[in-house]
Amino acid sequence: MLASRCTSSTYASLTNTRSAQIGGKLIPQNEVPQRLAEIDREREVIVQCHSGIRSQRVAEFLKQQGYSKVVNLAGGITAWANEIDPKMQKY
Repeated sequence: MLASRCTSSTYASLTNTRSAQIGGKLIPQNEVPQRLAEIDREREVIVQCHSGIRSQRVAEFLKQQGYSKVVNLAGGITAWANEIDPKMQKY
C-alpha cells in the first residue's frame, strides 16, 4: 500500500504543489527539467500534487528521462486526505 511506502525511508517524494504535502521535496512542475539532479534515480519516487493531474505529467516525464521507480499519487493530496489521513487539512 502506498501509505506504508510513504512512511518508509526507502522512497523519495517529489511534490509539485505549493501547499499541503505528505513530505518530500518541493519541486514545482516547471522546474523539474532543470532540477533532475536533485531526484535520486535509485529510490522510489512518489510524485504528488493537489489532484494527481500535474503529478501524472511529471511522473511520465521522469520515466521518459530514465527514472524507473516512479509512482504518481493518484487523486493527489485530496485523495490522500480523504482516504488515508482525514485529519489532514484540505485546500
